[in-house]
Amino acid sequence: MLFLSLGLRAQETTIMTVSVKVISGVNAEKISDLYLTDRASSIHDGEIIITTAPRSDVFISVDENSMLTNSLGETFQIETDSLITSDTSSGTSLVSISGSLPENKKLAGRYTGTVTTTIVYL
Repeated sequence: MLFLSLGLRAQETTIMTVSVKVISGVNAEKISDLYLTDRASSIHDGEIIITTAPRSDVFISVDENSMLTNSLGETFQIETDSLITSDTSSGTSLVSISGSLPENKKLAGRYTGTVTTTIVYL
């Protein structure tokens, strides 16, 4: 299993930073941040490229919801969506993660939170 945590920080723009913990059999080769603003949903999708041995089976899932908390203790939930494309012949998978704030929600201050991507090497 591979767990990816996306830390969320912001002042008006939320930047979801990816950190990777590799257990075995899977490499995360490219990781890019996800940026959110209160004027739109994702302004830049986060991406993770996963490589395994060719013809390997992997199960990839991304949490659909994440909680954000600011320094005043205000919390709210964001929705994340993912598009996962896999080429088993080469052992490469692309995970594209987008997100959106609740309707009419304005960012105020610095936020923290986590979105988890789970990859199971079958």
